[in-house]
Amino acid sequence: IGHFASYQVELDKDSLVAESVDRVLDSLTEENSGLLAWLTDNVLEQIEQGGRYNMDANLLEMAKRLKSPQRQTAIEQNGVDPELLSSKDNLLAIRERCREIRTAFKESLQNSAKQAVDVMESVGVHPDESYRKFLSNLYDYVEIDEQEGIEPPKDTFFARAADHEQWFTKAKAKTLLPLVYPYLEAPLNDFCDLWGREYAVYNTAKILDDQLYGLGVASELSRTFQELMKEKNVLCIDDSNALLRDIIDGSDAPFVYEKLGVRFEHFLLDEFQDTSEVQWRNFSPLLKNSESQGGENLIVGDVKQSIYRWRGSDWKLLDETVPAEFDGYKETVLDTNYRSLSNIIGFNNDFFNAAAKALDALDGNTDDGPMARIYADVSQKVAQNDKPGGSVAFTFCNADDELEHVLRSVHKAQGAGAQLSDIAILVRSNATGESVASYLIENGIDVITDDSLKVKNALTVRRLVSLMSNVDNPDDTVSGFLAEMMDVDVPDSGASLIDMTESLLRSIQAGEDDSWKGELLHIQSFMDNIQDYVSKNGNSLRGFLKYWEGENPSISSPSSGESVRVMTIHKSKGLDFPYVIIPFTENISLFKADNHWCRPDIRGTHLEDVADGIYDVKLSKSTENSLFAEDYQKENFLQRVDNINTLYVAMTRAALGMHIIAKTPSADCRKAVEEGRLPDFKDFSQILYWYVSGLSFSGVRTGADEDSQWFEIGDIVDF
Repeated sequence: IGHFASYQVELDKDSLVAESVDRVLDSLTEENSGLLAWLTDNVLEQIEQGGRYNMDANLLEMAKRLKSPQRQTAIEQNGVDPELLSSKDNLLAIRERCREIRTAFKESLQNSAKQAVDVMESVGVHPDESYRKFLSNLYDYVEIDEQEGIEPPKDTFFARAADHEQWFTKAKAKTLLPLVYPYLEAPLNDFCDLWGREYAVYNTAKILDDQLYGLGVASELSRTFQELMKEKNVLCIDDSNALLRDIIDGSDAPFVYEKLGVRFEHFLLDEFQDTSEVQWRNFSPLLKNSESQGGENLIVGDVKQSIYRWRGSDWKLLDETVPAEFDGYKETVLDTNYRSLSNIIGFNNDFFNAAAKALDALDGNTDDGPMARIYADVSQKVAQNDKPGGSVAFTFCNADDELEHVLRSVHKAQGAGAQLSDIAILVRSNATGESVASYLIENGIDVITDDSLKVKNALTVRRLVSLMSNVDNPDDTVSGFLAEMMDVDVPDSGASLIDMTESLLRSIQAGEDDSWKGELLHIQSFMDNIQDYVSKNGNSLRGFLKYWEGENPSISSPSSGESVRVMTIHKSKGLDFPYVIIPFTENISLFKADNHWCRPDIRGTHLEDVADGIYDVKLSKSTENSLFAEDYQKENFLQRVDNINTLYVAMTRAALGMHIIAKTPSADCRKAVEEGRLPDFKDFSQILYWYVSGLSFSGVRTGADEDSQWFEIGDIVDF
């Protein structure tokens, strides 16, 4: 594999990427004038367009995207040569073609709009005299400032433009319509036609043009990254699956599996819904070899719990690929829930079935839509029929009041006999978890979170780093003041990094402040980080201090302790808790615009002969009007699957009781619910509101306070 036998596996890919970017920037000299000129042109163009540009930050972000597994997968699936795509000559040709397309579209739009306006004005008809002045929109396109973006008129414009009987009101049509019809029809049709395929090509050219400078440093970043790994004698862990795949190379009984194949006859793959495509290609020869020798293999997984697509997992492997590849495939559905009480199981059975159908309905699908098929086996039987039903509660309130309702829910559970350790609060992100934990701590509730055990949060660690900064830079007056105040003997800077840190630590421990005794785990973790750094990067104090600025390590949380657990939904997967609180459910959206590596459908366009490749595109609603429309539609569906699965994981963790807290939906959503219409859902809190507002079975209690609306099913059982 090109390394010495003593190579190490690097877990922190981002640190290698950051160092690669630093080296690329350090290489910007006259000897590397081509890259320097390329980046300089980029900066100047950004400034001319009135934007701000941070070269370090932009390059680092691009470098991380270039080294992402998603890009590597896209390259392999599309058979694209990344070196050819990122060559300066190729990118210059793409940029020239993109700007030709943008200019041509702008001029065509201006000309067609002007021709339509001229037809009306030549006969004394002003566009403002049209029905609701809709033709006056043409003036917006007679002169265009492209920097502000070119957006199409509203849909009503096209509907009225296509029917000449809708150009004017009935009162004006008798006198004005004969003056402009049929003369206005052709230029108006030309104007409307531009917003189809030509507008999609224009938008695609704009998307490509905006990222070509970043792609222009791809080869330099990739080369520097590889050189850095060779120099450090490390292998990035993200490359291990691809390396194994290359060794296997499609063979039926690869050498790397020979010993395993002889020793083991049967295999079990657990949590298979989180498997990636490249991992499956490494696993499948093993399973096929076992099958050919009469072995039995077990794959365990649940498509509804696939929530790691951002890390490469592909639920379609379980849903489609495995059944297609193995003739002897048999499926068994485990349909009994041994974790939760009946009210929780019953609610989840009914809600997720309804939610899946509602999501399909948004796309015009029937009950047999793709989401409904995924959740077809959602219903589970109750194993604990001899126990009370448990509780499911919902609170919809102002976003500012959600933390207060979390606190009330904790107190309510305690009133039913729950210990703090019986309660888990599941959140969508670490940032939300921090705000929940801080609020509970301020109100006297003990909390344990992964973030509460960040190594940098320890006072002793912060003091050590400050004292180390004083050793590195004696002129640092702040660190010097700390050393003087603590009466610490600052060692000679010539000592080894580990010895120097241990000396500083002994000086701190010898002082009157014994707060360090409660931070032993943090101190040990910090010393481990220094040891790891020295073993890989040498004995540079300044280098370590720079490295530490970008690090934020954690200590694993203990599983016991009389405290409320606050964790992300992703970390709760596979766990269960007696009582679960899920606040800020509005943060589980249906779709969020994000960057993805995509290949545009440029066949039959002016981009076809120069721009075939994969590009880093921010897929959003606007990309529907581009040649990336298919990628947007696919991503939109996959995100809906990701997010309903995220909610499913959260709502199936509770054993005895569950309380969901969310922001009150918008007025439009509430109005649609009141009128019995399906709202245009934006997030899953709205879907929950739509569903619980229509609950009609017995045992449901509803009510409203001054600032909230609530629904309850069953009661919190006696813990």
